[in-house]
Amino acid sequence: MAKQIATSIKYCEQCERKTVHMREARRINWLMHLVLTLVTLGLWVIVFAVVLILHPLTTPLGRKTWICQNCGHESNGFPRI
Repeated sequence: MAKQIATSIKYCEQCERKTVHMREARRINWLMHLVLTLVTLGLWVIVFAVVLILHPLTTPLGRKTWICQNCGHESNGFPRI
């Protein structure tokens, strides 16, 4: 599972405007697993199945919080009502 940085424009409560927010995202590299499955004549499917089972178990339920790049304020990404 590769770690990537997800970016999005969201409203920052501290800056009181829309700013760029970032968070760490864990993604499964589907293409790599497909190529390895073909190269190993299907044996890699066992490893891929383990990855698919463990991925939701190792990913936080609420995901990681979004961090404003201007002020560093952390938010869950949902606007307050």
